[in-house]
Amino acid sequence: MSTIKSSAENLTLNADGANNDIKFQSNGSEVASIDQAGNIALSGTVDGVDVAAAGTLASAALPKAGGTMTGALDLNHSINVSHNSGVAAIIANSAASQLALRLDQTNASEPYGMVIDFSAVAKNNTTNYFILCEDSSAAKFKVFSSGQVQTPSVLFGTDTAAANALNDYEEGTWTPNVGGTATYNTQVGKYTKIGNMVTLVCEMNINALNNGSAQTMYGAPFTPIAGAHTASGAIGYASGLAVNIISLTFRMDGGSTNISNAILTSATDTTASGGAIFGNGARVLFSITYIAA
Repeated sequence: MSTIKSSAENLTLNADGANNDIKFQSNGSEVASIDQAGNIALSGTVDGVDVAAAGTLASAALPKAGGTMTGALDLNHSINVSHNSGVAAIIANSAASQLALRLDQTNASEPYGMVIDFSAVAKNNTTNYFILCEDSSAAKFKVFSSGQVQTPSVLFGTDTAAANALNDYEEGTWTPNVGGTATYNTQVGKYTKIGNMVTLVCEMNINALNNGSAQTMYGAPFTPIAGAHTASGAIGYASGLAVNIISLTFRMDGGSTNISNAILTSATDTTASGGAIFGNGARVLFSITYIAA
């Protein structure tokens, strides 16, 4: 065995001259090299990792600290990345027409394809992201530390039509009223909006009508689609109405958030719109579903 050794000072290997590299050979074959930029090429492995064949510096050289690996890196074992520099631990960029990052799970006995564990991140809020996907204009997909998912829209199955994308789900409250200076014993309104379909539920009990409307309710949270798109609702309970009726329906006309009514006062009559049904003590419970604009 031959040894190159320097005990008293640094050992310098100098390949002087332009485009001259330092070459390492074993049994007459090149096994490693260092070019003038300090890039290292190996024909073997580093801790079991097949890095690159010697002489392929441009496509698969190990980078210096802070550098970039431009070639492929194939691993047959785990890789651990930790840092505290304030930037991303792993950055995968692809300028070619290929994936920047792909994760494959080929072990059929492993139940998980990918696990992201942010144990130190504050839970149950919509500030910290587990996953954030974005382009140059805006965020496109978010998974918050609370487990909630946010995306502009969802397509189901193989559908690709933008018109069929579900882009809204919302729950909330609204305040049914008859306007003016009316006072109330109860004003409860809730709604659910799925896509452009809105369902309202309501309970309203008027204490004193004063100069409020006897025919119309207000306060719906979304405007119905314009045009001849009348929506009618189901009445659950009514009492204390200002007129005698045998049938009552609430309705909304296209382009207006007003909720009017249609009443039937006798079995031989035709349904009449805009009955003056509200007065002191009037109470109604109903629901109505319509298409929002």
